[in-house]
Amino acid sequence: AFSAEESGVRQSLLYEELVDTAILPASHPLVLRGSVSLEDLADLLCLTVGDAHHAGYAPLYDPLWRAGFRKFEHHRSVESVYMLVAAGRGWSPVPRSVHAPVGAVLVQVAGLRSRLPLILRWRSGASSRRRLTRLGMIRMARSKLSFMQATKPAFDSRSISHGSSDSPLAAL
Repeated sequence: AFSAEESGVRQSLLYEELVDTAILPASHPLVLRGSVSLEDLADLLCLTVGDAHHAGYAPLYDPLWRAGFRKFEHHRSVESVYMLVAAGRGWSPVPRSVHAPVGAVLVQVAGLRSRLPLILRWRSGASSRRRLTRLGMIRMARSKLSFMQATKPAFDSRSISHGSSDSPLAAL
């Protein structure tokens, strides 16, 4: 496992993304429902990013493993996963802020509620004062955007599937 302190790297949690959404092929019959359950997805192939544990994605996929999911296929990048979903290969859990590519749709998943941390890492010997100032600014912006997102209307998968942005960082 990665140990920031031992490797001369400092780290700080910027924020956590709520993961309660799946990306599915637009042609899949489940997208017509607008909301699905974990049971609905259990027999479908779940596409993951690399070795999920070492890539920092364990919070995304571990709950699925504990829920009995066993059909996983690993890929090198998030972009690969999204494009394969759009091509009809499988599905993947994603944060709500993700933009679905053409050919894919985001659908809320009942029973899925994970948090995916976004961690900033930097060399401890580097000029840290400027980086820490930027870190503070990013955190402030994220707090304001989180508040704005919390006051938005309830989740509507139709608005996301037609290209609107639900990303709290889109305003930056």
